[in-house]
Amino acid sequence: MTSTKSFAVAKGSKIISDEVIVLKDEKKAAPEYMRQVRAWVEVDGKEREMTFLTNQLEWSAQSVVDLYRCRWEIEVFFKQISRRCKWRISWVTMPMQCGGRFG
Repeated sequence: MTSTKSFAVAKGSKIISDEVIVLKDEKKAAPEYMRQVRAWVEVDGKEREMTFLTNQLEWSAQSVVDLYRCRWEIEVFFKQISRRCKWRISWVTMPMQCGGRFG
């Protein structure tokens, strides 16, 4: 992993660092550029340092952190619902798994 570009971070922001990194894979001809954002995030009432990786190079660092935070809240919500309702969630990837009723 190599850093190729660092972005300025506002003083007093919860963003610690924002940079574009290169992930090298011998199996691929070209390296893959990823965005690495490190930030302080509140988890269970405590501030924790977290690192976020994304291939989204255009958004602001704060947008990346906010998106992951919202996604995490949705994941926790569905986990709580499935526990309380004792649902069994199964992911159907092919119509035949539903007995052929769809598709």
